Amino acid sequence: MNEVAGLNLFVRAGYPTDFRNARLTLRLSGELIVHGTALYRLCQAVRNGICSGWLLTGQPFRVTPDWFEQTVSVVPDESQ
Repeated sequence: MNEVAGLNLFVRAGYPTDFRNARLTLRLSGELIVHGTALYRLCQAVRNGICSGWLLTGQPFRVTPDWFEQTVSVVPDESQ
């Protein structure tokens, strides 16, 4: 994956990679034509040549024309 995205400076700097029970706060504004979709938190990883990804679908982010701050909790709950 380095040839696509380059080095992962977050990991290289020694920041933690376990986000269980983390709180993620975003401040968003914009326009989003939803048509049955939503804005989710995506987490991807590559280990030993295997790429996997997870979506936090139980807590979508709202996108509004005005600035709006929201927080999601990344809990280890398969229903989310």
